[in-house]
Amino acid sequence: MGLSTTVLNIVLVFLSLTLFIAAVGIRYKLDKRLELMNGYDSGALPFYMMLTGGLMFFCHLVAIKFCYDATNVETRSDKHHLFVALIFVIMGMFLFIFINIIIILVHAGKIRYSLEEGIVGSMKAYKSDLARKVTMDNVQTEFECCGVKSYKDWFQIGWVNLMYINTESDDVKRYLKGGEFIKDDAPFSCCSRDSKRACIHHSVLDFKIHRNYEAVNLNNVGCVDAVMAYFKAVLIVPTALLLFVILILEVRYKLEPC
Repeated sequence: MGLSTTVLNIVLVFLSLTLFIAAVGIRYKLDKRLELMNGYDSGALPFYMMLTGGLMFFCHLVAIKFCYDATNVETRSDKHHLFVALIFVIMGMFLFIFINIIIILVHAGKIRYSLEEGIVGSMKAYKSDLARKVTMDNVQTEFECCGVKSYKDWFQIGWVNLMYINTESDDVKRYLKGGEFIKDDAPFSCCSRDSKRACIHHSVLDFKIHRNYEAVNLNNVGCVDAVMAYFKAVLIVPTALLLFVILILEVRYKLEPC
């Protein structure tokens, strides 16, 4: 019994290290996309995970010694009172891990909300802030997405700087609304890589002025959904599964003490 629990503790030690490393990875990936996430604290979720991983590592490392000693009759009862205290600490870890799972689920919603706010802000600043323009173009190209929910979001925003167009032209004047140039145009970064013809990102909805133009060849997926799919695939789901496995092993540990 003591030997099998020793092995279980060793597994949990390695899983705690994996959790700690995953937390570092999450912090790095969140920081990399932080310019898109309006008001999101990228350190909160990794901090809880690092704290959990560190406590697990220490507790189960000590538990390895107790469980290994339990296999020997001469050392089995030497520090039994300390082992009982350790069991209570590890029972507290069970609750701590469960709270971490809830935190991940809550932060998934916070990340989505922050992304939506951040992308809307980047689109509005596209014409005047070079850094945010570059960020938005890179995201739309990398994730093959366009706008917040679709390419039509660009049709509602004056993303073209008036400095670069002739505002005295009648063709331009009819698209000026409230001092902004609003038209069915989208940035070139919205163009689909799979399109077999030249990308049309100006006058997108005017099928009459484009020869043999029957379908929009811009990316149809919104950037919020595209980036969230990435976060779920590489961060949220794997981390939640790791914590769930740890939770099951912790339950097994409670049922089979040294």
